[in-house]
Amino acid sequence: MKKTIKPLIPVTAAFLAGIILSCTGEDLPVEIQLNITEVTLAQGQTVSLVAGGLSDADAQDISWSSLDPSVASVENGVVTAVSAGETYILASFNALSRGCHVTVFSAVDGVSIDKDVLYLSPGESGVLVASVSPGDARNQGLLWASSDESVAVVSEDGVVTALVTGSSIISVTTEDGGYTAECEVKVMTLPVNLVLSPVEMTIDAGETMAVIATVYPVGEFTRSDLIWTSTDPRIASVDGDGNVKGVSRGTCTVLATTVANGITASCDVTVISRVKGISFDMTSAEMYVGDFLQIPVVFSPADADNQNLSWRSSDTDIIQVSDRGIVSAVAVGSAVITAVSEDGGYTAECRVTVKKGDLPVTGVSLSTSSVRIVTGRWYDLIPTVTPNAAGNKKVIWSTANPEIASVDSYGRVTAGLKAGVTFITVTTEEGGFTASCRVTVVNYDSGLPGYDDSDYEWK
Repeated sequence: MKKTIKPLIPVTAAFLAGIILSCTGEDLPVEIQLNITEVTLAQGQTVSLVAGGLSDADAQDISWSSLDPSVASVENGVVTAVSAGETYILASFNALSRGCHVTVFSAVDGVSIDKDVLYLSPGESGVLVASVSPGDARNQGLLWASSDESVAVVSEDGVVTALVTGSSIISVTTEDGGYTAECEVKVMTLPVNLVLSPVEMTIDAGETMAVIATVYPVGEFTRSDLIWTSTDPRIASVDGDGNVKGVSRGTCTVLATTVANGITASCDVTVISRVKGISFDMTSAEMYVGDFLQIPVVFSPADADNQNLSWRSSDTDIIQVSDRGIVSAVAVGSAVITAVSEDGGYTAECRVTVKKGDLPVTGVSLSTSSVRIVTGRWYDLIPTVTPNAAGNKKVIWSTANPEIASVDSYGRVTAGLKAGVTFITVTTEEGGFTASCRVTVVNYDSGLPGYDDSDYEWK
């Protein structure tokens, strides 16, 4: 804060002479003499005033005073500079006085530079700004210097000129007090290329993965500072070190840009929902020989992107399981059915006990009464023979038009290359009970209005 110089209270020679002329008494001295009549001090400095022209006895009775103690104080002739301004210190004896004009100025107590590090390319110049404190210090003189003038030089007004790649310390020193501040100057070449690795990544929501950036030319004196951004932080965010964090499902792009000259490289980010675990909605089940059963699998999270599974049976002589998880009871006994997730390799198990039924067959039904399939694809039909404890659950499969769709002994319907409609029929070996499913086969490239592949059940 700039200090206001206090106005000088005029103490003129005529004023002092008037004091002297007003004195009475023949034994008074002619005048008081001071060893110093004018002095300039920095804040905190002191100076000793000595009064003369008096006898030793009279000198002991001199009184000292300051016309403005906030600028300079005095005690027993010792003057102390307090704050910037001007005042008079008076030595008085009886009616006689003598004054000393005191000027106080602010002393330098520090210096700073506006930058800690200055980056320059060879041949480039930059300006460093030094600030002396306090701002109203009387002597604002500065001396600039470079620790390695082969790398960078500095002028008397703080202009730094880079010469060759390297590093140098630019220092500034105050003339008053010798206070010093420093700035490191790094003379570096500009990047010519920027490469990110990887350039594509797939991460889970909540997962973090690092993108490694390489600035060319590679070396200590290449300006490799980067700014990292994401085109959609709602999908994936990125910190200042290139660490990418998945936020929500979707795709976006992470960008790295060189601070020095704006070269940009990108990494395409896909955020998915990975499988964290799977389970069956039952841990045990009972079946009769000849039964078919599909055990539902619960994924965690429910919206996991990859819900592909592989299946196995601990004893295929008792229980068999298809690649779609359809369980068929082959013989009396017990076996464990296991599902394994393609994403993460998580497992779920269900123990299945197979019994022998002894009741007569009363009917049969299918898992669906109609299905649409794209040419060349397939679909599994699941038969249910009633009652559940029927002794003979063997069935026979047939198709009305094998050119449109065929069916195997396990109920897998495969669409042919010919579009059209046909019926798949299941018939019980015992009793000849039947059930049918209408199968519509559509060419993949049929170009039907509103055609969407997702409208059709196919594998």
